[in-house]
Amino acid sequence: MKIIKVSTLALLALSLMAFRPYTEIPHKIEMIPGDAGAGQTVTIRVEMTGVVAEDTPVTISAASSFWSSMPTQVTVDEGEDDVTFQATIATSPTGNNRVTASANGSSVFFDVPL
Repeated sequence: MKIIKVSTLALLALSLMAFRPYTEIPHKIEMIPGDAGAGQTVTIRVEMTGVVAEDTPVTISAASSFWSSMPTQVTVDEGEDDVTFQATIATSPTGNNRVTASANGSSVFFDVPL
């Protein structure tokens, strides 16, 4: 009887793992266009490692002295593998020019070329 119970529990554990969606993480972040100047609005794209199984929040961090507008969070919609958003470089940008995207315990970043 114990052998059957162990086998049943093992099968249950394996079946539950099979239905658990893979957690996608940020793979790449880029600015479009690739270069920009003070005061310009740019598009930033965060690409995940694959299509997300559910809406996935992505935290955005950037220095407020470099950007006049930048969201702190965006969402990759279920069934998509990326998200784009708008941000504006300050008219007199100073400080750190790095933008970081974080989700599901992983982060990617890029440094804005000026």
